[in-house]
Amino acid sequence: MSLRLDTAVEYAAEPAGPDAPPVHHVDLVDRLLERAPEPEPAAGPGPDLVVLVYAAADTQGHKTTASHLNRRTGGAAHSFALTGQGAGGPFTALRVADACARTGRGSSSVLALVECAGADGASVASGVLLRLDGSPGFGVAETTSVPLDRLAEACAALVPEEGRLLLVLGPGTDPGVAPAERTDIRTTPSDSSCTAVWRLLARESESWREQYPVVVLCAADPATGTGHLAVLRDLDQ
Repeated sequence: MSLRLDTAVEYAAEPAGPDAPPVHHVDLVDRLLERAPEPEPAAGPGPDLVVLVYAAADTQGHKTTASHLNRRTGGAAHSFALTGQGAGGPFTALRVADACARTGRGSSSVLALVECAGADGASVASGVLLRLDGSPGFGVAETTSVPLDRLAEACAALVPEEGRLLLVLGPGTDPGVAPAERTDIRTTPSDSSCTAVWRLLARESESWREQYPVVVLCAADPATGTGHLAVLRDLDQ
């Protein structure tokens, strides 16, 4: 099986004054869970896989936030934190979750993508919680990473034969990578970095599914010269 996007929620803190306490990873996880709808009872006791994803370390390093997220979502999942991959971290997490589903090791996953204020390119703390399972919806058709000088070529290959491509560009991604034909472009909030394209997905995934046969989330990582793509399609049609 391939995992579909069941639900996606975002949280972004209001810009705080210099005396305001910081919002840590564990705070982001708790606020995301407060916003997330409860899974249906038929879905079972909880996810099989829980992944916490961040690009920059939390200053509150003594908290084991991945285990906290696991406990809050059922407590029976394999859980770990994925870091050190910059903007590519969420894309790697999707590949891990999809591989678990395809090998039969897990039919549901929860991914929490979190970013503290002051991280590279982030002026506010933000996060996105993704629940993935076998429900009808956007499927993760492909995730890939390519050199930045091949990003335009990779995007051009994703324009559908019918309908339009939606290309969601993360901060610092060159708009010139967008194909010239049958492509709409969305840009992301300027106050976040590694969570940016995912925040927009959380806000608009339902309307995108109705309008576009292919949605591509695109993030560039100039530090490694790598472009990351997540291709979403309605795999149930």
